[in-house]
Amino acid sequence: KTTIAALEETLRTYLDPERALREIPTLALIAQPVKTIEQKARRLLRKLGRWESVELRLEPGTSQVGGGALPTEFLETRLVALRTEGVSLAQVARQLRTNDCCCVFARTQNDALLLDLRTVLEDEIDLLAQAVRNALTAAGAR
Repeated sequence: KTTIAALEETLRTYLDPERALREIPTLALIAQPVKTIEQKARRLLRKLGRWESVELRLEPGTSQVGGGALPTEFLETRLVALRTEGVSLAQVARQLRTNDCCCVFARTQNDALLLDLRTVLEDEIDLLAQAVRNALTAAGAR
């Protein structure tokens, strides 16, 4: 009975789109405007600062909604792209995944390590910036 009641309440939430966006974090992240994602990406870029051997840029891109229910759905997004000189992107990605402060997954595409801020919350940007700086430093970036 408890499971059915919980399922019923979840389904009721979906019947009210405004309530669903407020109460279901995944939906809120999927539905957030590109402008909001871009603002988060710009904030991250400012926090990362300048590096001698790393080019950091804001780039347009796509977020994949998911591999389960919506495997073919893509959304417009903004990415923070890291391109390195003399530093292995694979090593930076590995350092991000095994970072002490948090685990960060990025994708590599077109000779860049791409960070999609769609699923990064505002209060996580400082932590993400620290993780990226740690990973770059550990990989030998200057």
